[in-house]
This record gives sequence, structure tokens and C-alpha cells, in this order.
Amino acid sequence: MSIIEGEIWSATRGFNKDNIVDKGGCSTIYRGVLRDGQTVAVKVYKHSDHTGEEQFIAEYNSLKDLRHRNIVRIIEWCSESKLKALVFKFMDNGSLEKQLHELHGSNLPWTVRMNVVQGVANALSYLHEEAASTGPIIHRDIKPANIFLDQNMEAHLGDFGIATNLRLESSMHWESKLKGSIGYVAPEYGSDGTMTTAADVYSYGIVILETLTKIRPTSGTLKGISLRSWVESHLVEGRLEDVLDPVLRQDSTAERSIDAVARIGLVCSHPIAAARPRMGQVSAILRSTIPNLVCDSPACVS
Repeated sequence: MSIIEGEIWSATRGFNKDNIVDKGGCSTIYRGVLRDGQTVAVKVYKHSDHTGEEQFIAEYNSLKDLRHRNIVRIIEWCSESKLKALVFKFMDNGSLEKQLHELHGSNLPWTVRMNVVQGVANALSYLHEEAASTGPIIHRDIKPANIFLDQNMEAHLGDFGIATNLRLESSMHWESKLKGSIGYVAPEYGSDGTMTTAADVYSYGIVILETLTKIRPTSGTLKGISLRSWVESHLVEGRLEDVLDPVLRQDSTAERSIDAVARIGLVCSHPIAAARPRMGQVSAILRSTIPNLVCDSPACVS
């Protein structure tokens, strides 16, 4: 349903700075209240920025026909000459990024993290294998900041501003300018621009490892090695516990499932695209938390 600029203005109390919950390069997200009393997130794109308008169009086109419990859903939109905005259900618990790194005292238990990892896998399986009859949808920017958590800590994948339909592109080698986020970009995309669903799988694998360790892939703590290599070396040596978030170390009942999910994170983030599993496989395996994927890394051998 479309909405006029005046309603957006009223919902956000005149785009009040106190209502800002997040800011990006091309957009600002406000907390708002619609006339029916519903609390929403209003994503306003910079009208003076051509890239902002492009992302509005891309995100609207990507999301308008998607229906999945783990993907954000557009409630309303505004496309006027001076205002481009999308309205979503408000996510009470912010992003996974904020829960892991920004909220003081936030100690996500393993059950919540496992549910988030499963939810994102389900969303990506849907995008890659079920959503579009014309071809797979590639998100291209999977990271904790784009995974939103509702009041029940259920994961919702968002920010589809650079998402694309693979089959509608004339080639898998597109732009000279890299899109995505440093630390989460697949090696093949970073080196020559090759983009397939396997690139999303790689980013997802890095998100798993970050969720387990509470360490960003760009953290100086890693001292120049990759997050994947760091986790893999400890797992091979039987010391996975040493790299886990201390909160997870305290949960002795979750040791087996944490080990399984770590192995899945490693195979998903394999440096060779062809060695990564499909997200449908990952989603199914996570449901049983059995590390039975096959790869050539010693960390993936039970």
C-alpha cells in the first residue's frame, strides 16, 4: 500500500532526530507510529543522492513479492518527487550487530543464536531456490547489521538495496566497483567480480563464525589472519572453546551443537566457491545440527 509524504512526516514526528534508530550511506531509518497505532521502521532514502534512489528502487523491487517469515516485509511505501521511503514492521531487538557488539550487557544464549542462524539459512534458501521463478535472488550484503530481530528474537533478513536477480543479469561479472561489506565478501567476488549464490553462502558462513566468537572478521584481535583460519585452526586442535564467546563456554549442554554449527560455518566460508554447499542443504542440516557436510578441510571431518 502506498503512503503519502505527510503521513510519513507525522509518523516520524517530522523526521525527528530522536526517532532515528540507524543511519547508512544512502538512507536513514526512523522509528514511527502509523495512524492505526502500529509501530514501524521507516527507511528514508536520500533524495539528493542518485544512489539512494537506485537503492530504493532495487529494494522495493526485490521485496515487493517476497513472502517469508525470516525476511523483512514492506508494509507501505512512498515514492514522491522529494521522498522515497519504505515502511517495515519495527524490530524491537534491533540488529544482530547491535546484540553482539553494541548493547552493553547483551548476552545472547546459544538457543537464541542457533535460532537466528537457522532463520537466516531459511531466508537464503528461499531466496536462492524458491522465491523467483525467473532465477535466484542474491542478497549480496549478508552481515549481522542486516539481520534484524523482532520481539521474540526471530531473525529477519533485511537491506536488499544491492540485491539482484541472477538470471536477469547478462553476466555474472558486472561492476568494476565492489559492492558488499569488507570481511564478508567472497574471495571470487573480491578478486574478479564473479557473483553467484555461493557468494551469499560465504558471507553467511562468516556470520556464523562471528555469532559464535563475537569477533568481527575485520577485528584487530585476529592479528592479520582471517576469522575463518583462526576458528579452523582451533577446531582442528580440539580447542574450539578457546575462541567462543565466553557466554557460550558456560553452556556445557550445547557443546555438540556448537561444534556442529562451527563446522557448517567453516564449510560455508570455504575459499573455493564450488566447495560450498547450497543454502537448502545448510538449512536442512542445521535443523538436525549434524556436521555431515563433506569438504576438503580437516575442520570439516568429524
